[in-house]
Amino acid sequence: MKASKQALLLSASVILALSPVSLSLAATQAKHTAATANLSIARAKQIAIKLFHIPSYYALTQENYNSAGQGNPANYNLSFTFTTPTQQQDSINVTLNAQTGEVLNYNRYTGPESFVFPVPESLTAATQAAQAWVKKLSPTHAAKLTLEPLAPQNGVSLTQGVQYTFDFVRMVNGIPAPFDGCTVVIDQNGNLVSYSSSWSNLPFPTGIPALSLAQANAKYAEDLPLTLSYQQNWQGPATPSTVLAYALNIGNYPQFWNAGYLDSSSGGIGIPVLDAKTGQVIDATGKVHPLPAQTPPKPLNPNGGHAAFLWKKVNWTEQQSLQFAKLTLDVPATFTLTSSSQGQSFPQGDNTWNFTWTNPKNANDQISAQIDATYGVLQSAYGGSTSYNGKDQFTSAQLLARAKVFLARVFPNDLGSISLKPMTFKKFPGTTTDYQIQLIVNGLPDSASSGNLTMSSVTGQVANYYSPLQPANSGPFKSPQGAISLQAARQAWVKAAPLSLMYLETQPSGITPGSASGHVILAYAPMGSLTYGGMVDAFTGQVLNGPKTPGYRGIPSDIVGLPQEPELELLVNDGLLPVDASGHAQPNALMTRAAFVKLVVSAFALSQGGVQPFGTLSHGIQASLADVPSASPAYSSIVSAYEDGLLPPGPLFQPNALATRGFAANVLTRALGYNALLAHPTLFHFTASDASSIPTDHLASDAIATALGMFQLQNGQFMDGTPISVKDAAVAIVYGADALAKNIPSPVRFQG
Repeated sequence: MKASKQALLLSASVILALSPVSLSLAATQAKHTAATANLSIARAKQIAIKLFHIPSYYALTQENYNSAGQGNPANYNLSFTFTTPTQQQDSINVTLNAQTGEVLNYNRYTGPESFVFPVPESLTAATQAAQAWVKKLSPTHAAKLTLEPLAPQNGVSLTQGVQYTFDFVRMVNGIPAPFDGCTVVIDQNGNLVSYSSSWSNLPFPTGIPALSLAQANAKYAEDLPLTLSYQQNWQGPATPSTVLAYALNIGNYPQFWNAGYLDSSSGGIGIPVLDAKTGQVIDATGKVHPLPAQTPPKPLNPNGGHAAFLWKKVNWTEQQSLQFAKLTLDVPATFTLTSSSQGQSFPQGDNTWNFTWTNPKNANDQISAQIDATYGVLQSAYGGSTSYNGKDQFTSAQLLARAKVFLARVFPNDLGSISLKPMTFKKFPGTTTDYQIQLIVNGLPDSASSGNLTMSSVTGQVANYYSPLQPANSGPFKSPQGAISLQAARQAWVKAAPLSLMYLETQPSGITPGSASGHVILAYAPMGSLTYGGMVDAFTGQVLNGPKTPGYRGIPSDIVGLPQEPELELLVNDGLLPVDASGHAQPNALMTRAAFVKLVVSAFALSQGGVQPFGTLSHGIQASLADVPSASPAYSSIVSAYEDGLLPPGPLFQPNALATRGFAANVLTRALGYNALLAHPTLFHFTASDASSIPTDHLASDAIATALGMFQLQNGQFMDGTPISVKDAAVAIVYGADALAKNIPSPVRFQG
């Protein structure tokens, strides 16, 4: 381990060699116990300084006492700041339990570190340092904690120093309690960057589960509320595709079910959660809350037309649009047209007309409408305020009948493909009734074509309306013939996110963790947060936008012992290389152009500014993207590569073609900023024996990449046209990042 003066400050090996802290830390005060402070602020400062060996040139700049509350013990929060003017941003923050003196949180900030390779602190040494810190900072709990295998740190690039994040989870009776434990972060020099802990003294239930894991998974599959419908599949930044899928839709925002479960793991808790003692489905408050049954929408008229989803241009004039709006909204003859304006819809560019009528006797009584004149559709409407005499004039049944009459005017030939679902009917006067309007295609709901309607209980007229017809968001609609069964869809979902046995802490307030004491349950739950809109493709059985289960943790078994293991391990740790469920990184696999460009853009953080809309890109870039599906996981990275000059615009990108060594070298040298030199291949003295056969536009980049160590000559040859493997790409990426960090001005030898 390298040890500069500051590195020694927080190096685990140095601190652990110090004499023990004079204060004997008492058993940790549980986070749910309110307690007054037993320690003075001065004593808390002494503990922090001794534990972390904080030198005198760090001044205590802030000290706060926080009383117990919302599930947290009373604590002291201390902030130390480096006093040298050039390093005033360097700081250390320590939070200690005010009764026991145990460290609850620690954070050190010294500014971003530069990437270094080889990494000074190995994973093995960093693991040992993390374990030592846990024993020192949580001595009463360390024996009850289990170190989880290292998890990939998603969203990390090679533009900054390496950090290792270690999760320690509490084990009770051999079962994980993921709401308790601690997280330790060690930097590339072996220094402690952060530490956070959580511990509860709530009683844990005894006994064994009433259901076995197999029985729980069977119940999970049997009750999972999947409904066959047309869904929008957002796999890229462009317009989504319409797929027939079994969608998980439990009504309200699904995170309500699991957000209250405290969880220190990176994956989160999915749904449903089954009480292992009763087999019942419970929500985050701990109450029995079965998943609701799903009922398909029924059309307003089963024998009505089915053309609502077929858009046909009518190109209405202003007068035609005006007449349709007046008839549809039943505008009173006494109302005066006070506004008429023409516009265009975005982004379709349809011709629209906007009208407003006003009651001459009351300027607050207005009716407005927007008509898509290109297709003859009422897109939105609003009925303004009216005087109120103290009671409702229309019952819910009357309002529903009027709503159906309104929709019959809006969709005269389409009532067989329109459903109307009352949302709520409030029982006090002066309120409105809300409805959801759903488009039905092939007898199934189209999730993207959902509108809303509000009827006034005072006037019996439309108060608000938004059309379910949005042409840019739907179709084409594949026939459900040949779709997999509901049972098969449920099995696919359960396979993607199976249940695990664990202890969970409920939260009575549901979505506000820590606001009140809950209780611990023994539960079966899937690990992994749910993405809203999860579904199973009805033809492929693939889970889309489903449970975001934690990826494979640990070191892939197929990279151990390889010469490229350090580089591969680094990319896996930073979440830049995928690892399959079997723990394989497939180092010998060949990379496609799309996969390699995505790796480069992610490793060098080249897409931080986001991706510009397709229409704003240059014609050359648009032409190159013609063969790149917008749903491709690499789409945004490829766009960024063109925008940043890593790829020459014009020729088709060919995403599925294999990336060659020459292609990889060209992309990498452009990413490192050597664009200006690449146009002058005669400047370079390249010793590769096959240099004469290398394409002119690759010669300079191959020479630079070799000089930087990104590529090694093989038997004296560069082999420009040879496909690149994952393991060789890892070496090229890591050495490229090292060169970028060192800001090497020019690594090449010029002719002469």
